[in-house]
Amino acid sequence: MVEEMDSNVEKNTNKIDSNHMTFSTTAPELESTSKDTESGIQKDNKNAADFEEAILTCGFGKFNILLLLCALPGYMTAVYVTCMLSYIMTSAECDLKMSMTDMGTLNSIPYSGMLTSAMLWGYLSDTLGRKKIMVWGFLALAICELIASFSQTYWMLLFFKFLAGFIFNGPFAVMVSYISELHSSTIRSKVLVYVNAYCAFGNIILPLIAWGVIPNDWNIVLFSTYELHSWHIFLALFSIPPLASGLAMAMLPESPKFLMSRGRNEEALKVFRKIYALNTGKNPESYPIKCLETSMSKGEEAPRGWAAIQGGFRQLKPLCLPPAVYNLFLVCFLNAGNMLGSNTLRLWFPQIAAIIEDYSSKHTETASLCQIISTHVSNKTVISTEIGEIVSDCIALNPADSTYTNSIIIGLGTLSMYCIGGFLIDAFGKRKLTALGLVSSGSCALALYWSTSYVEVVTIFTIFVSISSFIATLLSAIAVDLFSTSTRVMAIATFLMMGRMGTVIGGLTFPVLLNTGCFTPFLFIASIMFAGSFMSLVLPSTSGKRSD
Repeated sequence: MVEEMDSNVEKNTNKIDSNHMTFSTTAPELESTSKDTESGIQKDNKNAADFEEAILTCGFGKFNILLLLCALPGYMTAVYVTCMLSYIMTSAECDLKMSMTDMGTLNSIPYSGMLTSAMLWGYLSDTLGRKKIMVWGFLALAICELIASFSQTYWMLLFFKFLAGFIFNGPFAVMVSYISELHSSTIRSKVLVYVNAYCAFGNIILPLIAWGVIPNDWNIVLFSTYELHSWHIFLALFSIPPLASGLAMAMLPESPKFLMSRGRNEEALKVFRKIYALNTGKNPESYPIKCLETSMSKGEEAPRGWAAIQGGFRQLKPLCLPPAVYNLFLVCFLNAGNMLGSNTLRLWFPQIAAIIEDYSSKHTETASLCQIISTHVSNKTVISTEIGEIVSDCIALNPADSTYTNSIIIGLGTLSMYCIGGFLIDAFGKRKLTALGLVSSGSCALALYWSTSYVEVVTIFTIFVSISSFIATLLSAIAVDLFSTSTRVMAIATFLMMGRMGTVIGGLTFPVLLNTGCFTPFLFIASIMFAGSFMSLVLPSTSGKRSD
């Protein structure tokens, strides 16, 4: 419904510096309104502000800082859900009776959960809203992670980590879109790059906590049934970040862009006023924009509840038509290839580091990375009984301190890459930078095969993970810009789903390919990334693209 509006509203002058995120505005003079006649409504609609003008008028200030702070535990949760299992492998190997294949499966299982839920979450958030999905999704994830920390068998841990991935995919994908929808197109890409630095920060905190908890010889018995070790406590600690995320998101408003896309302009205007008041310190009623554009005709109501869910199926159609279908295919392929390489090697690094340390303590001669891994696999004795129970004289590897310190070094390298990311985008552009990064990552994957010292392995791993993590952020920024508000979360969910699929494929095939020859898995990863570098050059340009 269109209310009585000001008929003579002078356009405000908006200026924003995308490099420093500063804002200035010249307030317009407002005159009395005309009567609510049909002609008056049409005249006002011509002067209605679109989303870009409305969000620019809000400026960049306290609200944006609060938003980015609230996103911190959410982005760190993304790291913990997917990476913390890689740090317990050496300690839980004997407790859970795991083989190398079991470890690869466990590393991949959270991503398998994300695969099965991607379309569902995107569909629900595009019809029911962003805030509810973020709040209840993160809170449910916290409960799931806490239950998983009590796992006594491999299958119990596998199931609850699958469920954690299933739940996590929704609130995180929505949070990415939510952050992008509360920033204008002039600074959106940079904000997404900088906020993804939280993941690098999480990669620094994770090994620090692992270093402080896992090496302890803790043995706690609850109810004469549950025997908990240090790795159980380690898992339990990471139910805290999603809990903090859910509580933080409860303080934030619904996305005004989503509200506008559903025809709820009055609600969207109230959100803009709150943002404006927080950022400028002025009265919300002094917000100069009084009318927002709407694609709905007068008297039309946006569907809610079950009607909204039924109507959500219509959102799939635009993604199946050109040019959206081509764009979706490109970004999904690139994300799948990048995640296949990045997450496969990143998730195996703590285990590989422990294997190298164990080899160095028993041998004096120099060996390549492949020789060390092959020796470990061949020396691992596992006997399977008829009922599938694994019986072995299992001796768990005791990771040296350097395993954790080198993981911290990799996290610092990734954080450094994010810190200079904004300057690199300005210098090369997102497409060229993506192509260059994929070529560099592929070269690092090949170089690992010829590495002959621990220092070389850590250096190459650091460069590889830093670049590939930054490329994932670039691809996310490109994907956000390529799709409209009504299809964005569905597109982002699909984009992330394909990235998860790449991770699952990589995690499951890496130990299998090692059995065919050590060079094969590294060549496979490098080939995928080289192919992606060529495909990234045909991506549409999104520089300065206005959001719609």
